[in-house]
Amino acid sequence: MRRNELAEKALTAVLRQQGLRPTREGGHEVVIRAAEAQLVPPAGPILRPYRRLRRIRGGGDYQASEGAVNPEDIEADLPVAERIVDSAADVVPHMPVFTPRR
Repeated sequence: MRRNELAEKALTAVLRQQGLRPTREGGHEVVIRAAEAQLVPPAGPILRPYRRLRRIRGGGDYQASEGAVNPEDIEADLPVAERIVDSAADVVPHMPVFTPRR
């Protein structure tokens, strides 16, 4: 799984905990905007690199595979994605679980 996919799944888990489900329309941007609305502050510095990870992935998807992303970038960005995952794992147990009104 790609590093940005790990980060996206972690942020989506935060939203799902609250009964929110991002749709395909708006996709990744909706996930980060909703997460930022919930978690900034204090998690701003942790979430800030998410859009850059998305741009790098998008560039790699649409460019020739050779030279699109180099191994050094991947190694440098893995801790960034892991911090996003860890942050989401820390916050989910403290967020209210969505329950529909009846």
